Amino acid sequence: MERRDFLADITRAAALCAIVPGSWRVTSRPRLVDDPFTLGVASGDPTSTGGVLWTRLAPRPLEAEGGMNGQRAVVTWEVADDDGFKSIVKQGRATAAPELSYSVHVDVDGLAPDRWYFYRFSAGGATSRVGRFRTAPVAGAVTPLRFAVASCQHLEQGLFTAYEHMAREELDLVTHLGDYIYEYAGDTTRVRTHVGLEIRTIDDYRRRYAQYKSDAALQAAHARCPWLVTWDDHEVDNNYAGSIGENFMESDEQMHLRRATGYQAWWEHQPVRVPRVKSWADLNITRSMDWGQLARFYSLDARQYRSDQACDDGNKVTPCGNWADPSRTMLGEAQEKWLTSGLGASKARPSTTSMGRSRASRWINGADILPRATACSRRLRRAPPTELSSSPATSIRTGSTSCALIFAVQRVLRLPRSSSARASPPVGTVQMCRQWPPTRDAPKIRTFAGSKTGAATSRASWTTTASRRTTARCSS
Repeated sequence: MERRDFLADITRAAALCAIVPGSWRVTSRPRLVDDPFTLGVASGDPTSTGGVLWTRLAPRPLEAEGGMNGQRAVVTWEVADDDGFKSIVKQGRATAAPELSYSVHVDVDGLAPDRWYFYRFSAGGATSRVGRFRTAPVAGAVTPLRFAVASCQHLEQGLFTAYEHMAREELDLVTHLGDYIYEYAGDTTRVRTHVGLEIRTIDDYRRRYAQYKSDAALQAAHARCPWLVTWDDHEVDNNYAGSIGENFMESDEQMHLRRATGYQAWWEHQPVRVPRVKSWADLNITRSMDWGQLARFYSLDARQYRSDQACDDGNKVTPCGNWADPSRTMLGEAQEKWLTSGLGASKARPSTTSMGRSRASRWINGADILPRATACSRRLRRAPPTELSSSPATSIRTGSTSCALIFAVQRVLRLPRSSSARASPPVGTVQMCRQWPPTRDAPKIRTFAGSKTGAATSRASWTTTASRRTTARCSS
């Protein structure tokens, strides 16, 4: 071979590697010590034409690298009309890379709106469980919505029985308000015990997510329907605010690094669609999701941009320090403007009376369910309901102020007439309505109260949820 030809071949090879980085290191037949799909499958962030499908290869999830051998592995994915996969409508391949903990995020598009699909993954001769996924309705459609609400699932404090219930429900969506994991060291006096000490490194966070996602009830709930997920504090550090950690002397540099590891591990384990960033510590998870004309979900970040909690996280007598400083914020200026603009552009009619004072509805802590264009902002704690009657949109805030997912419901919601609608809701289940009597085929929203930890008993789950002000019920 002449020198000129050799250099030309090297140039072409380099160009190919630039187009498909690392493709020569990818193996289509990875050697796996065990089933690689021990953490299950998940879907999320649905649109009218698709959504995100997720899995992570981890044959031995609590070991280093999840038991993988460091090779990039090819993962095949399929989407079908039926659970037997006789009618496959989409399929493809993705790469599971060690740099991203062998996680796979497939952003599927080109599907039909407002319908259910089935999906699965395969790698190294193994096939994952089958998950269910549905697309959202098209813009303008008024399609009924059944969604669940979950948050604050501390594995050590109880069993995830609420997720067992969710997995049996006919749900369209699960919304998780944050605290998907807890960072604390293991406590052997609890119902279940975290593996290891308090998590700080990327390997620590990955192992903790693997422990949580090994729970069979959580896996079943993820496989049941798509999820919309945000985070709160425990995905990084208890009560952190911006670059301020729980421990007083932790530097900004330390918190920036811890945020980067926590945020990366969160993305690696969630079916989310978020933009790439230069630093994981600056990951932007603010986004919205439409359910036809019926509802718009705003997923917010109430940790990364917030001011530090005043008065030593509320442990001092108020007022104190900068407690009343009007510049303090929960969402940050840019995110608050984005939310305000979105709610302000809504064509929904304000309806304070029908939500808070209607004789047809009795709200548990109804002050949490208010029409306001700046819910979960710094004005959340100050503005009385009477000042919000002219808000351009109706929003339902679910969860605590720190679990920052806002549901902007854009139409009057009604429940179909049935004997169960008038009765007290089943344990762990919540129904929300705004008008009585309902029409037979009107839109409905049904939420499952799965917050806190999915406590060891269903009754405890209901009590805990009510105490967190996440519920409402209908009565005649």
